[in-house]
Amino acid sequence: MQESFELAINTLIRRAIEENGSTITHTEIANTLGISLEDFTKYYNSENTPADIFKVLREHYKRYLGNAIFVKSIETWELDEDEFEDEDEEML
Repeated sequence: MQESFELAINTLIRRAIEENGSTITHTEIANTLGISLEDFTKYYNSENTPADIFKVLREHYKRYLGNAIFVKSIETWELDEDEFEDEDEEML
């Protein structure tokens, strides 16, 4: 299971606003992590962020992130098409 940089960043930003009304930008976070905004954006948009980035992120923003692990969960549901056809007929 791969940790989600995007989810960690979104949580960090949301909690900073909720706790003290502070807005933390992607640029500020990138500077804190010691990476370029380009690398930040690459990690934000992919599922392949190096573990050491999460380590530094947690060290600097422990107040907002604690030791939580941020993973996305995707569920797939198969729907019975016949069920929808019956509903469509009833609407007519």
